Amino acid sequence: MTTATAARTGLYAWGGPGTVEMLKTKYRGWRMRVDERSFLRMYEPEFLHAATHTLGVTDMWVSYSWGFCDEREKPHRAFLRSRLKHFRKYGIRAHAYVQGFNAVTAETDAGLLCRDWRGKPLPYSTGRSQICPSNPATRYRILSRVAAACNEDVGGVFVDNVISGAPARFFSRDYASF
Repeated sequence: MTTATAARTGLYAWGGPGTVEMLKTKYRGWRMRVDERSFLRMYEPEFLHAATHTLGVTDMWVSYSWGFCDEREKPHRAFLRSRLKHFRKYGIRAHAYVQGFNAVTAETDAGLLCRDWRGKPLPYSTGRSQICPSNPATRYRILSRVAAACNEDVGGVFVDNVISGAPARFFSRDYASF
């Protein structure tokens, strides 16, 4: 006996105030203006209606944790939580996106940061650094965020950047930083 499986269509939907802050952190100094309104409207009924009816979206990966400190992320998570009802209304499974082994450098305990052979933190992008997967406190940080996301009314949790490989810019002729 076979069971028919309905087709699923997903959308990576980085939205909300956490995404706005992440973009401003990651691209600070660039001559770029973040269209905050578009990121804040992404989880509203009009957008979700269009996503389901135009693109056939059934699942969305939504911003839950970008690697800011927990205190800064509280209002980001509250924003998402207040909009989860809209996803349910349109039959969209919301999956919480949790940043893995990178974090906002200025808001992260220095002991969690990966370091190169000179002892300098390994950057992930502007304002963000890789955090050390060998450090039990790093693993606790990520696992506690996953546990918190699992307590939300979401269809799943996605942890990004769990394979902490070395971007090509970390290599030189004679050594690798990582």
